[in-house]
Amino acid sequence: LAMAFRIRLLSSLSGELLKDMKAVRHWSIKQLREAIEREVSIPVCEQLLLLPTGEAFEQLNCGEIGDALPHDEADLLLHRQDPSRMKALEEVRKGKQLKSVREIYP
Repeated sequence: LAMAFRIRLLSSLSGELLKDMKAVRHWSIKQLREAIEREVSIPVCEQLLLLPTGEAFEQLNCGEIGDALPHDEADLLLHRQDPSRMKALEEVRKGKQLKSVREIYP
């Protein structure tokens, strides 16, 4: 039986509740981000997940989200990163060379 727990997904800017959702302890951070994309329609590449302390959730280096969120419920802050910037950075990761910073910040 997979152990589900509750995540309150909050806006990093306003603190507003975006979604009250269930997650599974053995999910990877990638699986959690994919579930968030399904629930709130923010693409994985634009998500920045933060703990209430301000620490980036992705930098916890945990294999399973249950390792980082040990309780039955948790708050996570979701910051939506600029879509055009994230698209340009993805192009750089794929090997494209940018002509100017305006390709990242139009």
